[in-house]
Amino acid sequence: MSVDHLAAVEQRKAQLIALAAAQREAIADAAAAWQSRMGLIDRGVSLLGTLKAHPVLTGVGVAVLLMLRGASLMRWTSRFVMLWRGWRMLQGMLRAHRLS
Repeated sequence: MSVDHLAAVEQRKAQLIALAAAQREAIADAAAAWQSRMGLIDRGVSLLGTLKAHPVLTGVGVAVLLMLRGASLMRWTSRFVMLWRGWRMLQGMLRAHRLS
């Protein structure tokens, strides 16, 4: 092999490496756009699985929601959301504490 041929091969290799890096970056950008949407879908599927695994609790929850109407339902929903957020924050703090 001649020196010119080896230089051409090296140049082509560098071009292909740069092209692959650009393609990986484009794929990562596209995946990031879908990641949050897919996370939401995953949480929804997980919730449905939990509801299916605990039909009695699901029924009780639906019955409670039917008994609580209008403003009362909104008040209880906001309380639940606050408790849920507090629980999630506590879980995050515990995870962070375990990792450090």
